[in-house]
Amino acid sequence: MGQINLKTIQRMGNMKAINIYTYSRIQEDIATEFENILSKKSKKLKVKPQEFYAIRSLVNMLLGIGVEIKDFENFFFHLR
Repeated sequence: MGQINLKTIQRMGNMKAINIYTYSRIQEDIATEFENILSKKSKKLKVKPQEFYAIRSLVNMLLGIGVEIKDFENFFFHLR
C-alpha cells in the first residue's frame, strides 16, 4: 500500500469526489493541498484532521477484517 504524491494528484485533474481507499493513502501532511487541487476551488479550505483520520481509520479497519482493495471500487468521499 503506497503513498500518493502531489504529481499523481495533479494528473488526476478536476474531480469532486475521490475513492476512499485512494484518499486514505495520501500523506497526512498534504491532505489539504490534495483536496484543494482536486476540487479546484477558488477559496482554499483546510482539511480537518479528524475528517482525514476518520476515513483512514475506516479503511484500515475494513482492510483488517478482510475487505480487499477491489471492494472499495464504488465508495467515494465527496470533496467540498
